[in-house]
Amino acid sequence: MEFKTDWLQAKKRFEALWEREITDRCCISVKGWKNKKLYIQPNRPKDLNTQWLDGEYILKTELRKMEHTFYGGESFPLIFLNLGPCSHAASFKGVKHVFRDESVWFDPLPEEEGLNIEDDPNSFIEKKTYELAEYYVTNSKGRYFVSMPDNCGNLDALAHIRRSEQLLLDMLLDPDEVNAALKKVNIAWERITRKSFDIIKLNNEGGGCNGWLDVWAPGLLAEMQADISVMISEEMYSQFVVPELISQSEVLQYPLYHLDGQEQAKFIDQICSVKKLRMIQWTNVDGQPSPVEFIPEMRRIQQHDKCVLAKVRTVKEAETLLKELSSKGLYVLIDSMLNSEQEVKDVIKMAEKYTHE
Repeated sequence: MEFKTDWLQAKKRFEALWEREITDRCCISVKGWKNKKLYIQPNRPKDLNTQWLDGEYILKTELRKMEHTFYGGESFPLIFLNLGPCSHAASFKGVKHVFRDESVWFDPLPEEEGLNIEDDPNSFIEKKTYELAEYYVTNSKGRYFVSMPDNCGNLDALAHIRRSEQLLLDMLLDPDEVNAALKKVNIAWERITRKSFDIIKLNNEGGGCNGWLDVWAPGLLAEMQADISVMISEEMYSQFVVPELISQSEVLQYPLYHLDGQEQAKFIDQICSVKKLRMIQWTNVDGQPSPVEFIPEMRRIQQHDKCVLAKVRTVKEAETLLKELSSKGLYVLIDSMLNSEQEVKDVIKMAEKYTHE
Protein backbone atom coordinates (compact mmCIF):
# COMPACT_ATOMS: atom_id res chain seq x y z
CA MET A 1 0.00 0.00 0.00
CA GLU A 2 1.62 3.23 -1.20
CA PHE A 3 0.83 5.41 1.82
CA LYS A 4 1.37 2.71 4.48
CA THR A 5 4.50 0.57 4.22
CA ASP A 6 3.72 -1.62 7.27
CA TRP A 7 0.23 -2.72 6.24
CA LEU A 8 1.03 -6.45 6.37
CA GLN A 9 1.89 -6.22 10.08
CA ALA A 10 -1.21 -4.13 10.74
CA LYS A 11 -3.33 -6.68 8.86
CA LYS A 12 -2.09 -9.48 11.12
CA ARG A 13 -2.98 -7.44 14.19
CA PHE A 14 -6.47 -6.77 12.84
CA GLU A 15 -6.98 -10.47 12.18
CA ALA A 16 -5.89 -11.25 15.74
CA LEU A 17 -8.06 -8.43 17.13
CA TRP A 18 -11.29 -9.99 15.81
CA GLU A 19 -10.34 -13.31 17.45
CA ARG A 20 -9.57 -11.48 20.72
CA GLU A 21 -5.94 -12.47 20.48
CA ILE A 22 -2.69 -10.49 20.70
CA THR A 23 0.20 -10.71 18.25
CA ASP A 24 2.91 -8.37 19.56
CA ARG A 25 0.93 -5.44 20.96
CA CYS A 26 -2.50 -3.92 21.39
CA CYS A 27 -4.21 -2.52 18.29
CA ILE A 28 -4.15 1.26 18.07
CA SER A 29 -4.93 3.78 15.33
CA VAL A 30 -2.96 7.03 15.38
CA LYS A 31 -2.11 9.46 12.59
CA GLY A 32 0.18 12.44 12.34
CA TRP A 33 1.39 15.02 9.86
CA LYS A 34 4.49 14.32 7.82
CA ASN A 35 4.97 18.05 7.42
CA LYS A 36 1.89 20.05 8.32
CA LYS A 37 3.31 23.27 6.82
CA LEU A 38 3.25 21.73 3.35
CA TYR A 39 -0.39 20.71 3.54
CA ILE A 40 -2.87 23.21 2.13
CA GLN A 41 -6.48 22.61 3.04
CA PRO A 42 -8.55 22.79 -0.15
CA ASN A 43 -11.39 25.26 -0.26
CA ARG A 44 -14.77 23.69 0.33
CA PRO A 45 -16.93 24.04 -2.78
CA LYS A 46 -19.97 26.27 -2.53
CA ASP A 47 -22.01 23.68 -4.41
CA LEU A 48 -23.08 21.00 -1.92
CA ASN A 49 -23.58 18.46 -4.70
CA THR A 50 -19.88 18.76 -5.54
CA GLN A 51 -18.92 18.37 -1.90
CA TRP A 52 -20.95 15.19 -1.39
CA LEU A 53 -21.42 13.61 -4.83
CA ASP A 54 -18.47 14.53 -7.06
CA GLY A 55 -16.17 11.52 -6.84
CA GLU A 56 -13.35 13.29 -8.69
CA TYR A 57 -13.35 16.23 -6.27
CA ILE A 58 -13.63 13.98 -3.18
CA LEU A 59 -10.83 11.69 -4.33
CA LYS A 60 -8.50 14.57 -5.19
CA THR A 61 -9.12 16.13 -1.76
CA GLU A 62 -8.55 12.87 0.12
CA LEU A 63 -5.42 11.94 -1.83
CA ARG A 64 -3.88 15.29 -1.00
CA LYS A 65 -4.37 14.59 2.70
CA MET A 66 -3.11 11.01 2.39
CA GLU A 67 0.13 12.27 0.86
CA HIS A 68 0.77 14.38 3.96
CA THR A 69 -0.34 11.82 6.56
CA PHE A 70 1.81 9.38 8.49
CA TYR A 71 -0.31 6.30 9.23
CA GLY A 72 0.79 4.83 12.55
CA GLY A 73 -0.26 1.60 14.18
CA GLU A 74 -3.33 0.12 12.55
CA SER A 75 -4.48 3.33 10.86
CA PHE A 76 -4.61 3.10 7.09
CA PRO A 77 -5.54 5.26 4.07
CA LEU A 78 -9.16 4.93 2.99
CA ILE A 79 -11.93 6.72 1.19
CA PHE A 80 -15.13 7.06 3.19
CA LEU A 81 -18.09 6.12 0.99
CA ASN A 82 -20.14 8.74 2.77
CA LEU A 83 -23.62 9.77 1.73
CA GLY A 84 -24.72 10.28 5.30
CA PRO A 85 -25.65 7.89 8.13
CA CYS A 86 -28.71 5.71 7.52
CA SER A 87 -28.46 6.59 3.84
CA HIS A 88 -30.67 3.61 2.98
CA ALA A 89 -33.61 5.69 4.24
CA ALA A 90 -33.40 7.45 0.86
CA SER A 91 -34.05 4.13 -0.89
CA PHE A 92 -37.75 4.53 -0.11
CA LYS A 93 -40.12 6.35 -2.41
CA GLY A 94 -40.92 9.92 -1.39
CA VAL A 95 -38.01 10.35 1.05
CA LYS A 96 -35.81 13.31 0.14
CA HIS A 97 -32.09 13.30 0.87
CA VAL A 98 -30.88 16.79 1.90
CA PHE A 99 -27.18 17.70 1.90
CA ARG A 100 -25.81 20.35 4.26
CA ASP A 101 -22.28 21.59 4.96
CA GLU A 102 -21.43 19.12 7.71
CA SER A 103 -24.27 16.61 7.66
CA VAL A 104 -27.05 14.91 5.73
CA TRP A 105 -30.73 15.17 6.60
CA PHE A 106 -33.92 13.65 5.28
CA ASP A 107 -37.29 15.16 4.47
CA PRO A 108 -39.66 12.48 5.79
CA LEU A 109 -42.85 11.20 4.25
CA PRO A 110 -46.09 13.03 5.02
CA GLU A 111 -47.59 11.84 8.31
CA GLU A 112 -50.78 10.64 6.67
CA GLU A 113 -48.85 8.03 4.68
CA GLY A 114 -48.18 6.14 7.90
CA LEU A 115 -45.86 3.14 7.89
CA ASN A 116 -46.83 1.90 4.44
CA ILE A 117 -43.38 2.51 2.95
CA GLU A 118 -42.26 1.41 -0.52
CA ASP A 119 -38.73 0.29 -1.34
CA ASP A 120 -37.09 1.85 -4.40
CA PRO A 121 -33.90 0.04 -5.53
CA ASN A 122 -33.57 2.57 -8.35
CA SER A 123 -33.39 5.58 -6.04
CA PHE A 124 -30.83 8.26 -6.86
CA ILE A 125 -28.87 7.75 -3.62
CA GLU A 126 -28.64 3.98 -3.95
CA LYS A 127 -27.41 4.20 -7.53
CA LYS A 128 -24.96 6.94 -6.50
CA THR A 129 -23.62 4.71 -3.72
CA TYR A 130 -22.64 2.01 -6.21
CA GLU A 131 -21.36 4.57 -8.74
CA LEU A 132 -19.01 6.18 -6.20
CA ALA A 133 -17.84 2.80 -4.90
CA GLU A 134 -16.95 1.75 -8.46
CA TYR A 135 -15.18 5.06 -9.12
CA TYR A 136 -13.06 4.89 -5.95
CA VAL A 137 -12.12 1.25 -6.56
CA THR A 138 -11.21 1.87 -10.20
CA ASN A 139 -8.90 4.74 -9.23
CA SER A 140 -7.38 3.13 -6.13
CA LYS A 141 -4.48 1.28 -7.81
CA GLY A 142 -3.60 -0.15 -4.41
CA ARG A 143 -3.21 3.24 -2.77
CA TYR A 144 -6.15 3.11 -0.35
CA PHE A 145 -9.12 1.06 0.80
CA VAL A 146 -12.76 1.99 0.22
CA SER A 147 -15.17 1.90 3.14
CA MET A 148 -18.62 0.39 3.34
CA PRO A 149 -21.44 2.93 2.94
CA ASP A 150 -22.84 4.45 6.12
CA ASN A 151 -26.22 2.73 5.74
CA CYS A 152 -26.51 1.74 9.38
CA GLY A 153 -29.47 1.32 11.72
CA ASN A 154 -32.86 0.25 10.44
CA LEU A 155 -34.79 1.82 13.30
CA ASP A 156 -32.81 5.04 12.79
CA ALA A 157 -33.54 4.92 9.05
CA LEU A 158 -37.25 4.47 9.79
CA ALA A 159 -37.05 7.49 12.10
CA HIS A 160 -35.79 9.53 9.13
CA ILE A 161 -38.58 8.21 6.96
CA ARG A 162 -41.27 8.79 9.56
CA ARG A 163 -39.85 11.52 11.87
CA SER A 164 -38.45 10.49 15.25
CA GLU A 165 -41.31 11.76 17.38
CA GLN A 166 -43.89 10.08 15.15
CA LEU A 167 -41.99 6.80 15.13
CA LEU A 168 -41.83 6.80 18.93
CA LEU A 169 -45.62 7.12 18.98
CA ASP A 170 -45.89 4.36 16.38
CA MET A 171 -43.80 2.07 18.57
CA LEU A 172 -46.29 2.55 21.39
CA LEU A 173 -49.50 2.47 19.37
CA ASP A 174 -48.73 0.28 16.33
CA PRO A 175 -45.82 -2.03 17.22
CA ASP A 176 -46.79 -4.67 14.66
CA GLU A 177 -46.84 -2.07 11.88
CA VAL A 178 -43.43 -0.80 12.99
CA ASN A 179 -41.95 -4.30 12.86
CA ALA A 180 -43.49 -4.85 9.41
CA ALA A 181 -41.89 -1.60 8.18
CA LEU A 182 -38.55 -2.58 9.73
CA LYS A 183 -38.56 -5.79 7.70
CA LYS A 184 -38.85 -3.69 4.53
CA VAL A 185 -36.02 -1.44 5.65
CA ASN A 186 -33.88 -4.50 6.37
CA ILE A 187 -34.40 -5.79 2.83
CA ALA A 188 -32.99 -2.52 1.48
CA TRP A 189 -30.15 -2.59 4.02
CA GLU A 190 -29.11 -6.12 3.09
CA ARG A 191 -29.27 -5.44 -0.65
CA ILE A 192 -27.11 -2.31 -0.40
CA THR A 193 -24.68 -3.91 2.06
CA ARG A 194 -24.09 -7.03 -0.06
CA LYS A 195 -23.80 -5.16 -3.38
CA SER A 196 -21.44 -2.53 -1.92
CA PHE A 197 -19.21 -5.21 -0.43
CA ASP A 198 -19.10 -7.06 -3.74
CA ILE A 199 -17.77 -3.88 -5.36
CA ILE A 200 -15.11 -2.98 -2.79
CA LYS A 201 -13.88 -6.29 -1.36
CA LEU A 202 -11.15 -7.08 -3.91
CA ASN A 203 -9.72 -3.59 -3.49
CA ASN A 204 -9.70 -4.18 0.30
CA GLU A 205 -7.84 -7.50 0.18
CA GLY A 206 -11.11 -9.38 0.56
CA GLY A 207 -12.19 -7.37 3.58
CA GLY A 208 -14.43 -4.54 4.64
CA CYS A 209 -13.72 -1.35 6.53
CA ASN A 210 -15.63 1.40 8.29
CA GLY A 211 -15.05 4.93 7.08
CA TRP A 212 -15.13 6.84 10.36
CA LEU A 213 -13.80 4.19 12.74
CA ASP A 214 -10.57 3.22 10.91
CA VAL A 215 -11.22 -0.48 11.35
CA TRP A 216 -10.64 -3.28 8.83
CA ALA A 217 -11.83 -6.88 8.96
CA PRO A 218 -10.97 -9.85 6.71
CA GLY A 219 -14.57 -10.25 5.54
CA LEU A 220 -17.96 -8.55 5.41
CA LEU A 221 -17.83 -5.82 8.05
CA ALA A 222 -20.55 -3.25 8.65
CA GLU A 223 -21.71 -1.05 11.47
CA MET A 224 -25.01 -1.57 13.28
CA GLN A 225 -26.66 1.06 15.45
CA ALA A 226 -29.86 2.32 17.03
CA ASP A 227 -29.18 5.90 18.08
CA ILE A 228 -32.90 6.54 18.62
CA SER A 229 -32.75 3.99 21.44
CA VAL A 230 -31.54 6.71 23.82
CA MET A 231 -35.23 7.65 23.97
CA ILE A 232 -36.72 4.21 24.66
CA SER A 233 -36.88 1.66 27.49
CA GLU A 234 -35.03 -1.63 27.84
CA GLU A 235 -38.30 -3.43 27.07
CA MET A 236 -38.73 -1.53 23.80
CA TYR A 237 -35.07 -2.10 22.95
CA SER A 238 -35.67 -5.82 23.29
CA GLN A 239 -38.80 -5.59 21.17
CA PHE A 240 -37.52 -3.46 18.29
CA VAL A 241 -33.71 -3.35 18.28
CA VAL A 242 -32.44 -6.76 19.38
CA PRO A 243 -34.25 -8.59 16.52
CA GLU A 244 -32.60 -6.18 14.05
CA LEU A 245 -29.14 -6.87 15.52
CA ILE A 246 -29.67 -10.62 15.38
CA SER A 247 -30.90 -10.45 11.78
CA GLN A 248 -28.04 -8.25 10.58
CA SER A 249 -25.46 -10.32 12.47
CA GLU A 250 -26.58 -13.32 10.43
CA VAL A 251 -25.67 -11.43 7.24
CA LEU A 252 -22.37 -9.93 8.41
CA GLN A 253 -19.17 -11.82 9.11
CA TYR A 254 -17.81 -9.04 11.32
CA PRO A 255 -20.74 -7.13 12.85
CA LEU A 256 -19.82 -4.02 14.83
CA TYR A 257 -22.25 -2.09 17.04
CA HIS A 258 -21.93 1.68 17.42
CA LEU A 259 -22.93 2.47 21.01
CA ASP A 260 -23.83 6.15 20.98
CA GLY A 261 -22.93 7.41 24.41
CA GLN A 262 -23.79 6.91 28.05
CA GLU A 263 -27.57 6.65 27.58
CA GLN A 264 -27.08 3.33 25.79
CA ALA A 265 -25.02 1.81 28.59
CA LYS A 266 -28.19 0.30 30.07
CA PHE A 267 -28.49 -1.87 26.96
CA ILE A 268 -25.01 -3.42 27.15
CA ASP A 269 -26.18 -6.83 28.36
CA GLN A 270 -28.90 -6.95 25.69
CA ILE A 271 -26.45 -5.98 22.96
CA CYS A 272 -23.93 -8.56 24.15
CA SER A 273 -26.63 -11.24 24.12
CA VAL A 274 -26.40 -11.16 20.30
CA LYS A 275 -24.15 -14.18 19.86
CA LYS A 276 -22.61 -13.31 16.50
CA LEU A 277 -21.82 -9.69 17.41
CA ARG A 278 -18.04 -9.25 17.37
CA MET A 279 -17.30 -5.68 18.48
CA ILE A 280 -18.87 -2.73 20.31
CA GLN A 281 -17.62 0.80 19.68
CA TRP A 282 -17.76 3.44 22.41
CA THR A 283 -18.04 6.95 21.01
CA ASN A 284 -16.56 10.13 22.44
CA VAL A 285 -19.88 12.02 22.43
CA ASP A 286 -19.84 15.84 22.56
CA GLY A 287 -21.09 17.10 25.91
CA GLN A 288 -20.58 13.77 27.67
CA PRO A 289 -17.73 12.57 29.90
CA SER A 290 -14.67 11.07 28.27
CA PRO A 291 -14.71 7.34 27.47
CA VAL A 292 -12.17 6.87 30.27
CA GLU A 293 -15.07 7.52 32.68
CA PHE A 294 -16.77 4.34 31.43
CA ILE A 295 -14.04 1.77 31.95
CA PRO A 296 -16.31 -0.51 34.07
CA GLU A 297 -18.81 -0.62 31.20
CA MET A 298 -16.08 -1.46 28.69
CA ARG A 299 -14.77 -4.19 30.99
CA ARG A 300 -18.27 -5.63 31.05
CA ILE A 301 -18.25 -5.76 27.27
CA GLN A 302 -14.93 -7.59 27.32
CA GLN A 303 -16.27 -10.02 29.93
CA HIS A 304 -18.99 -10.91 27.40
CA ASP A 305 -16.16 -11.89 24.98
CA LYS A 306 -16.84 -8.95 22.68
CA CYS A 307 -14.15 -6.66 21.27
CA VAL A 308 -14.09 -2.99 22.30
CA LEU A 309 -13.32 -0.13 19.93
CA ALA A 310 -12.74 3.00 22.00
CA LYS A 311 -12.61 6.30 20.14
CA VAL A 312 -10.81 9.08 22.05
CA ARG A 313 -9.46 12.54 21.27
CA THR A 314 -6.21 12.65 23.22
CA VAL A 315 -3.10 10.55 23.80
CA LYS A 316 -3.69 10.80 27.56
CA GLU A 317 -7.11 9.19 27.20
CA ALA A 318 -5.61 6.45 25.05
CA GLU A 319 -2.96 5.79 27.68
CA THR A 320 -5.59 5.33 30.40
CA LEU A 321 -7.55 2.83 28.32
CA LEU A 322 -4.42 0.88 27.42
CA LYS A 323 -3.55 0.60 31.11
CA GLU A 324 -7.02 -0.26 32.41
CA LEU A 325 -8.47 -2.60 29.77
CA SER A 326 -7.30 -5.98 28.56
CA SER A 327 -5.44 -5.73 25.26
CA LYS A 328 -7.34 -8.80 24.04
CA GLY A 329 -9.95 -7.53 21.60
CA LEU A 330 -9.13 -3.86 22.31
CA TYR A 331 -8.75 -1.29 19.55
CA VAL A 332 -7.96 2.28 20.61
CA LEU A 333 -8.62 4.98 18.02
CA ILE A 334 -7.14 8.44 18.56
CA ASP A 335 -9.41 10.76 16.62
CA SER A 336 -7.00 13.64 16.08
CA MET A 337 -3.94 14.33 13.96
CA LEU A 338 -0.69 14.49 15.91
CA ASN A 339 1.90 17.06 14.93
CA SER A 340 4.67 14.78 13.69
CA GLU A 341 5.75 11.25 12.81
CA GLN A 342 7.80 11.11 15.99
CA GLU A 343 4.76 11.82 18.16
CA VAL A 344 2.96 8.97 16.42
CA LYS A 345 5.90 6.61 16.97
CA ASP A 346 5.96 7.54 20.66
CA VAL A 347 2.30 6.53 20.95
CA ILE A 348 3.07 3.16 19.34
CA LYS A 349 5.83 2.60 21.91
CA MET A 350 3.30 3.44 24.61
CA ALA A 351 0.92 0.82 23.23
CA GLU A 352 3.74 -1.74 23.28
CA LYS A 353 4.54 -0.84 26.88
CA TYR A 354 1.00 -1.27 28.18
CA THR A 355 -0.01 -4.35 26.18
CA HIS A 356 -1.26 -6.98 28.61
CA GLU A 357 -3.89 -9.65 29.02
